Amino acid sequence: MLLASPVLLLLLSLFGTALPAVAVGGDSSWGAALKRGRSRFLATVLRLIFGPGLVFVVGLGASIALAMSPALSGNLVVGSFLPYLLGLFSTHLTAAVLSLAYREAEAAP
Repeated sequence: MLLASPVLLLLLSLFGTALPAVAVGGDSSWGAALKRGRSRFLATVLRLIFGPGLVFVVGLGASIALAMSPALSGNLVVGSFLPYLLGLFSTHLTAAVLSLAYREAEAAP
């Protein structure tokens, strides 16, 4: 997972604005997405690291710590529901970061 994260981060930063473009009916071609991605690359990478990336790492650590607790081991909420909610929140943050990158790239001259 640690090896795949930088590749995913790079791909999302360069091509992730294609999905928000589809949502608003904008230019969703790979060339346009790459152009937007290059213009907002550093800001998008930092937002992805400190937004959904940080939520994922903290959530994973908290889930592991809670699952290893003798009082809570085998608890359904800790074992499956909490990680699911954290993953869902991380996914929503990713969508927000990519939408913001799209809006900023489209607003730039």
